[in-house]
Amino acid sequence: MGRIVSIAFCLAMLLSSAARADDSLDVQLVGHLVTAGEARDLALNGNLVYIADSDSGLRVVSVADPAHPVEIGHCSMPDKAYDVAVLGSYAYVADGTGGLRVISIADSAHPTEVGHCPTSTAMGIAVEGNCAYVADDYNGLVDISVADSANPVEVGFNTSPGVSYNVAVVDSYVYVSSYHWGLPIFLVSDPTQPSVAGYLSLPEGCSGLDVAGGYAYVTDLDSG
Repeated sequence: MGRIVSIAFCLAMLLSSAARADDSLDVQLVGHLVTAGEARDLALNGNLVYIADSDSGLRVVSVADPAHPVEIGHCSMPDKAYDVAVLGSYAYVADGTGGLRVISIADSAHPTEVGHCPTSTAMGIAVEGNCAYVADDYNGLVDISVADSANPVEVGFNTSPGVSYNVAVVDSYVYVSSYHWGLPIFLVSDPTQPSVAGYLSLPEGCSGLDVAGGYAYVTDLDSG
């Protein structure tokens, strides 16, 4: 597994001050919340933040008052919550050896697991439409239908080289950060047969990933 650099396990909200529009470095810490576990990733939905908190599962935090974030709910996981995505009334958690966990957040104070699908070691998660895309460690990309939230089922996979850490989906393409391979790009217009559409070699250590505006942004554990 990759190393996770952290000084404190906490949720920190950073807001840019609007007082000086010409000063993009005028950033201030306005609030924080220490979580029960290791806060590995998060998803923001309105005034609520859903935190993948490793051994402590899924934590739900209200940031209605950014200076005073408050935990309002949580849901335990069988393994370690590495990543979370939110779509509609559900949170989808990549739970390591616990696979994909589907959590109802209709009542955010009482998130409840409604379904799960086993994978090898779910590290990253992205959801679009009725499909969840899981970065599954040494097993590459796993496509899971979540059309029936209570019974998510694997419908396709592509076993790529390296360790798949994180995943992002844009239209019919899934981007995966692979520790030993770089940035593979999969065409998923047919989720049952994800195929490699492109690939960019990057320094060993790829971990974090986001895609926006025609660019992929990748963090590297060794190279920044």
